[in-house]
Amino acid sequence: MYCKNCGKEILEGDKFCTHCGASIKNDGTNKARNIEVRQSVTTMSDEKNKITAGLLAIFLGAFGVHKFYLGYKTQGIIMLVVTIIGIILSVVFIGFFAVFAMSLIAFIEGIIYLTKTDKAFYEVYVLGNKPWF
Repeated sequence: MYCKNCGKEILEGDKFCTHCGASIKNDGTNKARNIEVRQSVTTMSDEKNKITAGLLAIFLGAFGVHKFYLGYKTQGIIMLVVTIIGIILSVVFIGFFAVFAMSLIAFIEGIIYLTKTDKAFYEVYVLGNKPWF
């Protein structure tokens, strides 16, 4: 059985979802709701493609593009600001480390995205909202 609110799997007979806390109604329509949730989960996983996220991380990751793609706006802004400040400060060579650090983080995340299965990627980064590594 799946939660109609967050799409996570729940045990039969649970009154509340252990992931999002939503109330689970046992009014005999759970089978129809489960089919609906599974279809929406499949559609949502198609929207957030692990290959797209991985390639964005590898090639444009220092600017946080992959974070914006996955919906992590705050983390994307952090990466973007650190990289821009690093570029500005690279005149005095100190900024090089900031740009290198953001590029390295993004590269590692890109490799992680690409090596996960589609299901694991979706559960961890789309449903699980895990913004870093």
